[in-house]
Amino acid sequence: RYGHATRVLLQFESRFWKHIGRPIAYGTDQPIGAVWDANEQQEARPGILSLLAGGRASTEVRQIVDTQGWRALVKRLAWLGKPSRLLHGLTVDWDRDKWSRGGYAVFDPRFDPALRPWLARPAGRIVFAGEHTSTRWQGYMNGAVESGRRAALEVAVMARLEYRAIV
Repeated sequence: RYGHATRVLLQFESRFWKHIGRPIAYGTDQPIGAVWDANEQQEARPGILSLLAGGRASTEVRQIVDTQGWRALVKRLAWLGKPSRLLHGLTVDWDRDKWSRGGYAVFDPRFDPALRPWLARPAGRIVFAGEHTSTRWQGYMNGAVESGRRAALEVAVMARLEYRAIV
């Protein structure tokens, strides 16, 4: 099963959320989910806020944007300060993505954690990658990258072995 996840990137004319002594990341129980400065290492204007809504919040944040528009979503960020002009908004909805159909793997209580390494084992010439195959970073982009590198190495080893068998 996959968990619901929607990422929203909002580019503002200025970083209205940035104040001395205040954090640059927040977790909330609101439909906006987690909020953070998406380009904190870049000093130039404009600024980008990143929102990651999971579970029920994923559906709620999509509904806000789909039915009420970007302005309604920006109003929900007013607790960070008076919002500057929104330049661009982008929604990444993993539930609607035809390849992923969800944001991250969810293992229910009946799943035996001892079986997790089996998710990454090749089946003949088929290799598996994705955050769900990572035992260290399951649920995170780090896990997807780590598993992609592992799968690429497995393919390279298989190709080398097949080449040697031919020669």
